[in-house]
Amino acid sequence: MFELSLYSVVLLAHIAAGIVLVSSAVFAPLTRGAILRATTRDQLRDWIGFLERSVRANPPAAMVLLASGLYMGSTGWWSQPWFFVALGAWVANFVLATFVVKPAVAAVARAAASGEGPVNAGVDRLRRSRRWEAGEGLMRGNDFAMLYVMFVKPSGLESGLVIAAAAAVCVGLEWALTRLAGRAQLPGLTAATTEAS
Repeated sequence: MFELSLYSVVLLAHIAAGIVLVSSAVFAPLTRGAILRATTRDQLRDWIGFLERSVRANPPAAMVLLASGLYMGSTGWWSQPWFFVALGAWVANFVLATFVVKPAVAAVARAAASGEGPVNAGVDRLRRSRRWEAGEGLMRGNDFAMLYVMFVKPSGLESGLVIAAAAAVCVGLEWALTRLAGRAQLPGLTAATTEAS
């Protein structure tokens, strides 16, 4: 009774790390929506701070996901194409998080760091960055697609199609969120000045 193999422990760690990352993907649009709707620099700083605190567990969870996935892959999954599609999605998310989303968030944080009063056109352009929009949408698509790929373990072609479809849907939703959220809260800005950079 209660006999746990090393594989079972690693699988449990893999699932727990996946829960952390997918939970973040589910709730991130709510925080991003609040960032886009913030009307003052003070509100914007609060929401950026909340976003930064809420994703602190993501880097270690991503490392646990990778390490546990590689271990389980060594037990036989390395011969299956879906495993390499999932690994590719993990690498893509690492690159997007490190070189696209994090710098975009940091740019908004720097722009809003000093001063009081309403959000101006320059800060508004930064928070509507197309890089942030696309990067976050692609990451979210990869997170959800990896769930399907890991549970269903489909062919390499099906895995690739699921990744592409999830990316297209999530980037489209991110595009809609960016354009719908917050425009009414910034009466001094014209459509031209609120276009994402």
